[in-house]
Amino acid sequence: MSITVVGSVAYDSIETPAGRRERCLGGAATYFSLLRQLSSPGSARHRGRRRRLRPLNRKPSLPARNIDISALSTRPEKSFFWEGSYLENINEAKTHNTELNVFAAFEPKFPRLTQTPIPLSR
Repeated sequence: MSITVVGSVAYDSIETPAGRRERCLGGAATYFSLLRQLSSPGSARHRGRRRRLRPLNRKPSLPARNIDISALSTRPEKSFFWEGSYLENINEAKTHNTELNVFAAFEPKFPRLTQTPIPLSR
């Protein structure tokens, strides 16, 4: 079964006790899709936004993990960006900066369903 994921595909700057990474591939939709591939078979389809003019240099790694990014829209504005740290408690993030950029006016568009949706509650 495939899942459509709606969310951010972003660049993050993160600091942990192990070190700091600047502008690495991040975003909730990215991490959800990668986690889903580790936990169950099937494909994940991205539906989000990223900046068109700046190359998403890790983009090829997503299709290599059976993550379909064909519905990932591109815009000329800057990509979503989050900066934070996990220093005092690794389970708690401290946000230092959030720039919504292309995600500020994001309105996902969904293709017509070809399968019956699975109800979340019965």
